[in-house]
Amino acid sequence: MSEVAEDARTVAGAFAEQFAAGWAAGGPADRFVEHFARLSAPQLLLIQPLSPPLRGLAGLRTMAEQLFEAMPDLRGEVIRWGPSEDGVLIELTLRGTLAGQPMEWTVVDRIVLRNGLMVERRSYFDPLPLIPRMSRSPRAALRLVRGMRKRKEGR
Repeated sequence: MSEVAEDARTVAGAFAEQFAAGWAAGGPADRFVEHFARLSAPQLLLIQPLSPPLRGLAGLRTMAEQLFEAMPDLRGEVIRWGPSEDGVLIELTLRGTLAGQPMEWTVVDRIVLRNGLMVERRSYFDPLPLIPRMSRSPRAALRLVRGMRKRKEGR
């Protein structure tokens, strides 16, 4: 392995370790944002299903507040990770309670790193399992939908 490839793997591994620690601890939103702000560049771009793109630390805060308002016990467990050409791929199982019912789903986050900081996170997951739960819990669904609307409007 070349020295450059070894350095990239070391940076990716250090980031994946901190990413795992942040998701394992979960919320509340303030704690989550404080943890991930240290790992993020100011121009951070967050992209995920069911949501328009979010930008910067304000976008990170918006995402965290809406997630932990709907699912206060949300936690994540990193299953595996691997370095990519420009950062790291992380497979993560998320678990929490939505409307009194336990939920679990798997996501893969493609994270672009620059100088060891996250500049972009694209989360890939199938949102279909979330929709029936949201329809059975109008309050939880409303929180998430309001959040999506606010994101779309850029608030």
